[in-house]
Amino acid sequence: MTTLKERLEEVMQEHGLKTQQQLAEFAGVSKGLVGQWFKGDTGLGAKPLLAFETKTNFSTRWLVEGKGDKYRNEPNHSGSNVGEQSTHHFFQENSKPAHSGSLKNLIMPDESFTPTIPQGSELICDSSQTQIIDGKIYQIQIGDLLFIRRVFRQISGCLKLLCDNGAFEETLIEAEKVHIIGRITAWTIQD
Repeated sequence: MTTLKERLEEVMQEHGLKTQQQLAEFAGVSKGLVGQWFKGDTGLGAKPLLAFETKTNFSTRWLVEGKGDKYRNEPNHSGSNVGEQSTHHFFQENSKPAHSGSLKNLIMPDESFTPTIPQGSELICDSSQTQIIDGKIYQIQIGDLLFIRRVFRQISGCLKLLCDNGAFEETLIEAEKVHIIGRITAWTIQD
């Protein structure tokens, strides 16, 4: 089995790239992140991986684990994946172990986190993790409505709620009006 470094070198060779800096620029990620990858750090992060996969056409599963198809699946020219094999990508944030019975499966209901978590992706919400860690993704409830949002505490006592999709505006809301259901600790994305 090849190492992460060897797989990155293979990507570089196929794209005619000579340095880590060239790979970083080509893939749209930082040189520091590429340096971490070359040292074998597999905590690669979902957003940089998706950018890398999109730019290089190498599947993230192959890159991270050395398993599965080397290249990501592309939709056929009709825009449909009918008859094509799907590839699932699994991302897990570093988190404490879940308590028994605290995990629930969700489906990403909208495009608020595209491209990080596209609509329809499967999510795992850990209801034992309700203490806010700034910048982490949570399932929250405001009144009768449920949302998936990044949550940041503010000095004013409010919470800032953000999405990864720039088309969705940030929201400032009083902390008492927000019920944290649980933290999103993992998700799968189907190509």
